[in-house]
Amino acid sequence: MSQETKPDYFHEALYSSLHKGVLSAVIVSCGFFAWRHLWSLLVVALAAEVLFLLITPRSPAFRSACDAKAAAEHARKRAALLEDIARRLSPAAKLRYEGVTKLRDKILDTLRTQPQAAQLEQLWEPRLRMLREWALRLLVAIDAARLTARDQQSLEEGIRQAEQELEAAGTDEAARQIKESKLKLAKDKLERAVRVRQRREAAIVQLEAVEGVLEDIVSQGLKSGEEDAFAGRLELIGSQVQALGDSLESLSKDETASYQLDSAKKLAV
Repeated sequence: MSQETKPDYFHEALYSSLHKGVLSAVIVSCGFFAWRHLWSLLVVALAAEVLFLLITPRSPAFRSACDAKAAAEHARKRAALLEDIARRLSPAAKLRYEGVTKLRDKILDTLRTQPQAAQLEQLWEPRLRMLREWALRLLVAIDAARLTARDQQSLEEGIRQAEQELEAAGTDEAARQIKESKLKLAKDKLERAVRVRQRREAAIVQLEAVEGVLEDIVSQGLKSGEEDAFAGRLELIGSQVQALGDSLESLSKDETASYQLDSAKKLAV
């Protein structure tokens, strides 16, 4: 997902529950002061409302609270999007995604038992979250790029049929041009499908490499408890995340648009 937009602090202040209380008090006060002809106090009440809307949106504490609220809402929407995309994966892809998630959870659980657990978790959690999201995007692309044996046979049959039609056209130049175009289109389709299958296979290898990194961290990297070892493995995860992104971009060039692909693009960071 693209970088989060900062909240509109004035809008948040205007529609906050605190302002609703202040505004109610100001309205009641103004009504009372107007009834008693206490015009100076009425002006003070109105000034309090204006000052609230001028000062509150600029308050660091209020802004921090708004930022935290926006971050929580962003995380909730992102989690819902992840769940929705994962639910549409093929059974095999779903299993792999669940496997990556379990490895991520194991690493975080182990980090929480280490000295300086809070700092380590703060360092690792965003990278592991990004890795999991890239893995999901890659699995979506892999699903969309499936080419079954029947699909390939159908494309090859289309080429054979186009070749037969070209041969049957004989010396009719106009007919031959039409059949040659049809044959070229059929060959292009097969070539494109084979290219997607090759990229899909490369993407699967890349995903397996990431799974291997995570498994290695779980089985070996967390035993030492040395911060340098953690940092080194973190760098390794970062490079794997980048490689996942490159594989996905390459793979997606030959993809057909679908809900999953469009939704997965929303996870881009």
